[in-house]
Amino acid sequence: MKEIPKLFVHRRALAPVIANLLLIAITVVGGTITFGSAQDSYNSSQVSGLDIDFLQILGYDSRDSCTLIFVSGFETECGVGGALPSSGPGIRQYDERIAVYIVNHSPKKVLLSEVMFGGVVYNSTNAGLLTLWDDSVDFVPGQHAIMDNGNSLLIAENHEIQAGQTVTVVLDLESNFKIGRTAQMRITTGNGAVYVADITIGEHKLG
Repeated sequence: MKEIPKLFVHRRALAPVIANLLLIAITVVGGTITFGSAQDSYNSSQVSGLDIDFLQILGYDSRDSCTLIFVSGFETECGVGGALPSSGPGIRQYDERIAVYIVNHSPKKVLLSEVMFGGVVYNSTNAGLLTLWDDSVDFVPGQHAIMDNGNSLLIAENHEIQAGQTVTVVLDLESNFKIGRTAQMRITTGNGAVYVADITIGEHKLG
């Protein structure tokens, strides 16, 4: 029988474990490079102002009070002679109001397509002013309004928040809420982005 040269006798195939490790390493390196490229592309799109919504819920005023405090610190009276609607102790009642503070960090204006509080969708209002607690006039239970932070005028009837703008969204309560209860605020934008915050009834919170 012909003798096999030693050159071939001592050569062995790469161990399967080592081969698998090399394949994993190549995959990880390739994935990292791809992710980095995609991340750079995303950041460039964000800076250039494409369709990216970025809102932040800064705080709220849900005190059992005759006045509302806007995010700027402006305080407005919401009832005739400072009178609240009749309610039992420890209750924020139907037709009373709360304020929620929102800032638009997006590079473009953002439309609020849906505002939900406590599981109920609040419709927008075209009222020009915050007036009486009276469900027979312009601002009624189950409605919300985007308010200017310097006075009680509405910013716009189309309910858009401009780039970099901070606003106060006022809700006319659709139902009663116990003081101390937590209710969820849920905001959906025209692009489908959703922002959620828990609001404790009876508190004033900023930041």
